[in-house]
Amino acid sequence: MFVEVRLIKKDGKVSYFNVTDENQYNLMVKQVPEGSKICAMFEISSQDGSMGQLAKLHASIRELALHLGYDFEDMKMYIKHLSGFVTERVIEGKKISRVKSFADCSKDELGFAIQMCIDFSNKINNPIA
Repeated sequence: MFVEVRLIKKDGKVSYFNVTDENQYNLMVKQVPEGSKICAMFEISSQDGSMGQLAKLHASIRELALHLGYDFEDMKMYIKHLSGFVTERVIEGKKISRVKSFADCSKDELGFAIQMCIDFSNKINNPIA
């Protein structure tokens, strides 16, 4: 079982980012058999990417999707794979994928994803600016 829950630190205390995150955590806890070990990983999320970067990234993905005849969401997932925003682990024999949202990316990560779009567009002979 895998659940991703966002937390936020305010006034020296860590709490759930919103009620959805709290509900996901509580649902997971209900499903865990008594006596089970739970492994948790934490990372500090940097969200200093700009709206301009997000707009450029989404426009680039849309252009690639239209050129190739793919669905926007499929193309977005492909760019996330190229950018390293999809990680896979095997937990208890099950393959678990974690997909990082562009909204949670730093300016450097968004810049890298934009560059992946540009590089890929050049490979398919459909340069985007």
